[in-house]
Amino acid sequence: MDSEQYFCALTKQARLLMVLTMVNIIQLVRDHWPMTLVPLGFVLGIYFDRVNDEKLALFKNKSKLYQRELKPGEEAWK
Repeated sequence: MDSEQYFCALTKQARLLMVLTMVNIIQLVRDHWPMTLVPLGFVLGIYFDRVNDEKLALFKNKSKLYQRELKPGEEAWK
């Protein structure tokens, strides 16, 4: 077997391995996609919580509750 035939056979094996790996990944996703819902919900919850905190921080000192003079270094709210 010369080097060209060996290379051709190697690439056929590599292609077969890639196809089998892709089929395994697709099968894995089809079988276990519901298990991604909990981590996805957790990540989305963290994201929305941070977005809401940023939105509230914009209005942090505009409330009537916090119009008194603050001591140096005192936060309006935590």
